[in-house]
Amino acid sequence: MATICSFCGNKIGFWSQQISFKDGKMGGKCLIKYGMGTKWNFKPGAREYAKEHTVQEFKDLIASGKTFKDVQSKYLTDDEKKQAANDAKYDELMKKYDKMLPIFQKEATAQFSHYIFDDKRQQILQKKTFLSDPRFINYSDIISYKVNQSGHDEKKHHGITRAVVGGAIAGGVGAIVGATTGGKQNDYIDHLGLIITLKDGSNFEIVFIRKIEQEKANSFTARDDIQRFNTLVSMIDAIIAKNNQTAKTTSTENTNPDPADEIRKFKKLADDGIITQDEFEAKKKQLLGL
Repeated sequence: MATICSFCGNKIGFWSQQISFKDGKMGGKCLIKYGMGTKWNFKPGAREYAKEHTVQEFKDLIASGKTFKDVQSKYLTDDEKKQAANDAKYDELMKKYDKMLPIFQKEATAQFSHYIFDDKRQQILQKKTFLSDPRFINYSDIISYKVNQSGHDEKKHHGITRAVVGGAIAGGVGAIVGATTGGKQNDYIDHLGLIITLKDGSNFEIVFIRKIEQEKANSFTARDDIQRFNTLVSMIDAIIAKNNQTAKTTSTENTNPDPADEIRKFKKLADDGIITQDEFEAKKKQLLGL
């Protein structure tokens, strides 16, 4: 006798996933529809919830405008709760990414590989790839960079690697490939990338030439990659210079207190009899530059 889904009334296929409530079954399609599972597995806590509730109780939950997610945490282990929190964060990130990607593409100041620079928003969008999640990077978080370059000559196939640090740490090198390698240019470029470091200590690399490509240094493709690389370095130099100026201005503002605040402070001292009224008036004139 075929098993019937208590929610849609359809037969549950032999190979289809199903979950048992106190008084009925839920088939694979409804598992997906009501957020209790996917095509291949159950959502954490789904089976535990079903064991404790009737079909009607779950229907009432859905009718109230809630979903399984609203009650899921009660049926999770500590590890599952952590995973659910991570999943929720990922879902929010992907919603933001899907919304912002076309905006970044429209406003793009420049794009290198899967990194979109947007001067208007002062952010870099790292696009989602097969191996990495999307990421939003603030210009203000960039503190330094390092040129990552290696190459070999026609007759010497061992790699020669050079790295030059720029930005906040070294003061900016305005890197030009060739100059960054002490004037020596190899016959082949095996790798060319820029490693950018952020305030939190993390970094990411924007790669122009990968080892698998090994471009001939004097080829049109290599020259184009080097030109785009130098454009990126110039942009990062400008961003770091702006960040340094902002930090310097903020520091100056912090060391120069607001005159109004200082006057209030000295007025209280006068009111409390700690300084005389004449002393207060003299300090007030000084603070106002009179």
